[in-house]
Formats: sequence, structure tokens, C-alpha cells
Amino acid sequence: MVRSVLALGKTRAFRGQLHRAAALALVAATLYHFGHLAVNKRDRIFLQAMLPKWKDVTDLIGVLAYNLGARKEEPRFAKFNYAEKLEYWAFLRGTAVMALSGFLLWFNSFALRHFPKWITDAATAVHWYEALLATFSILLWHSYMVIFDPLVYPMDLAWLNGKASADHYRQTRPAYLRALQQANAVDSSPSEPPAEKGPEDPRNAP
Repeated sequence: MVRSVLALGKTRAFRGQLHRAAALALVAATLYHFGHLAVNKRDRIFLQAMLPKWKDVTDLIGVLAYNLGARKEEPRFAKFNYAEKLEYWAFLRGTAVMALSGFLLWFNSFALRHFPKWITDAATAVHWYEALLATFSILLWHSYMVIFDPLVYPMDLAWLNGKASADHYRQTRPAYLRALQQANAVDSSPSEPPAEKGPEDPRNAP
């Protein structure tokens, strides 16, 4: 069984089909994300919280200063910190780049009929280097944020249950935690994760 799967993985046709299926799943998930935001007014506040602000720049400088020992206290973040915003917008940009270049390569005959050959050559290079960038971003940056960061180690379980530790919020986002508590949208017990609930969530709390 294992040998059969490994042998199948060595065939170019199978790898191509798997690659395209994964690409379609990625594009479909991204379109679903935007469709959900389009029809759900409450969750559109998510985008407002994800917009870059000047505070993100000062937070980044503050974190660098803290890590270098030039500052005694770490910055305190809003609902989303600068790293999460960067990752979100980088994911959307990367998905768009990969989808556009990927479709040009997938429908190569169409692309060669309607565009100069340098377009497909550029698409090949862009697709390759964007894939490398995404891979290293996931292995290094994202893995640290959700696994190796001491505040969430051995794993941030938010991807499973949609909740974050109240202790984590208390240490890194105290203002946002207070806003959740005032809206009665969180269980602030130190041993329990906060359960954000209902439309009263202060998604754009500072």
C-alpha cells in the first residue's frame, strides 16, 4: 500500500492533478472567506481590525527594542498585532499572485496564443519564487507564532476551538480583554479560554 502511494507520487501526472486540486481548494476557500464577509455585516468589522495603523509600526519598533534590551516592557497590542496583520495581507497577496501565475501556466496554450512568451516565462519564475516564499514563511514565521512562541507553546488551539487563552490576552492585549469583559463576551477566569460570542463583540476595540 505504502509503496503504491509512493510510486503514484512519483508520476508527473498525479503530482500535477494533486497540485491543481490543492490550488482550486485554496482559491475556493479564499472566495468563501470574502463571500462570508460580504454577507455577514458583523464579521466585516474583522477587516476594520485588520487594517494597518501607525500603532503597528510603533509596536514593531517597540518589540525590536524590547528584544534588544533597550526597553523594559513589551508593547501591548489591539485585537490583531502587526505580525498577524502582515501575515493576513501577505496571504491574500500571495494567493492572488499564485492564482494568476498558476492559471497562466495551467492554461498554457491559451496564454501562448494571447500573450507574448515572456508572460509565461515570468509566470513560471513568479510562481516558483512565491511558492518558496510562502513555504519559508509558514515554516519559520507562522510556526513560531502558533507553536514555538512561549505564550502559546506547545500549540495555539485557536485553530481548533476558535478561542484564545485569557492569560494570553491579559499579558499581550489587556485593553482588548477589558473591552471584551465590559461587553460580557468573555470568561475571564485565568484557567479558562475566553469565549467570544454574539454580535456585541467589540471587534474593533483599540
